[in-house]
Amino acid sequence: MKRHGGGFTLLEILVALAVTALLTAGIAGILSGASTAGLKSDRVSQAVQLAHNTIQAVVLSDIDSSPERLPKIMRNAAADGFNLEIRRVPDELNPLFERVTVAVFSPELDRTFTVERLIRKGS
Repeated sequence: MKRHGGGFTLLEILVALAVTALLTAGIAGILSGASTAGLKSDRVSQAVQLAHNTIQAVVLSDIDSSPERLPKIMRNAAADGFNLEIRRVPDELNPLFERVTVAVFSPELDRTFTVERLIRKGS
């Protein structure tokens, strides 16, 4: 069969479209995975920052006798979808200190992030 002109056949165009569709689908999958990983990373950062801010608020509320910081932090944590737990126990080795533990649970990630600090009682 003799060709008249420099055009493409229908079969060549369909093959080119199929290859383009496959490449586009692969790239979209990669971008979707990267976006999901970025969102998870943001949630991890939020949880860790919340734990550090909470433990700092516990220490500061002991220092300046202003416990109103903690309820606000706990309300904000719940609004952001985190469960927050604060534990204060006497240190086993030194009775002048207590161990403060803040645990932040993210149901979305199904992970708990814990920060612990040893503080002097009454300071």
